[in-house]
Amino acid sequence: MRRSIMSLSLTALMLLIWPATALAATQPRLGTATSFAVLAAAGITNSGTTTITGDVGTYPTPAETGFASVTILSGTNHAADAVTQGARVDEVTAYNDLANQTPCTVLSGGALDGRNLVPGCYKFSSAAILNVDNTLTLSGFGVYVFQIGSDLTIGNA
Repeated sequence: MRRSIMSLSLTALMLLIWPATALAATQPRLGTATSFAVLAAAGITNSGTTTITGDVGTYPTPAETGFASVTILSGTNHAADAVTQGARVDEVTAYNDLANQTPCTVLSGGALDGRNLVPGCYKFSSAAILNVDNTLTLSGFGVYVFQIGSDLTIGNA
């Protein structure tokens, strides 16, 4: 079993899961950011063996630490190139739309482990963690918005 921890400094995270024709009215416009699996502003830190499906980039801070053990499938590491810079502009537009989502359910405790969530907006005032051996269940097609006050740490197994 491969395990790694990837920590990203984020103020908001969104997960979008829907069939192609559903939720057209509420879907954020991601533009050129759509192809990115990891799109960061303050650098990316990886530890352990990690596989990423999709594009990767970070701008304006181009630091990528621990990428010798990263395999990128069906994507490109754009680092801080012009593609990443354009995607960040589109990401900021989508972020502003998502940051203003209401109503937003406040979740306490910082742990996503063992939760079963339906489409909607969820907010943590500080860090959020999803541990390696635990599960977060997203029940149903729709838009999932996670507003997180600081870091999101995800265990990958």
